[in-house]
Amino acid sequence: MSLPIYVIGHKNPDTDSICAALALAELKRQTGINAVAARLGTLNPETKFILDKLHVNMPVLLTTARSTLEEIEIDDAVTIEEGQTIRRAWDLCLENHVKTLYVVDDKNEYKGMVTLGDVSKIQMQDLNITSELLKETPLENLVASVKGSFILKGNLEKISVAGVENIFALRGDTPTKDYVNEYYPFAKDLIKVTPICFAISII
Repeated sequence: MSLPIYVIGHKNPDTDSICAALALAELKRQTGINAVAARLGTLNPETKFILDKLHVNMPVLLTTARSTLEEIEIDDAVTIEEGQTIRRAWDLCLENHVKTLYVVDDKNEYKGMVTLGDVSKIQMQDLNITSELLKETPLENLVASVKGSFILKGNLEKISVAGVENIFALRGDTPTKDYVNEYYPFAKDLIKVTPICFAISII
């Protein structure tokens, strides 16, 4: 059986409050709900007289109306691994309709938490700060963010491909120059766009 629903009146119950709790609890029980009439204080003489006269048991006394942890429905935690992309965190929040993710390491041990607000702050902060963060971003994370795959990858040392230094190419959704400027502000330029790939050079 489910936990009972306690039907109560105000803190210092009078006759109206007690009778209302008794009546509503009975009505709910008639509709299949596990309801119990309760009170938050001592009965006054008038109310006690009426209940005794009608041979009605007094409502149970509750010393507190606070919920306990066992009475609260707790959602399963949605976790994200360290090193995952901000895009992945955003997607997980939307997919699971949650505002908080719990960060775990490779042993699935709790390391901290990140909220939808944290992700939004990263997106809304000054682009100069974002640029500094993205300079340290692994290329694998950029590939994951655009849901693509490598078709050409340098080592971020001084290399030259068609006269462009430090270039990498990704296969995925075809971006626009505005897209690259917004999401990859650390990129020097959009070198090439085709229906299946694009390449940008790193500052």
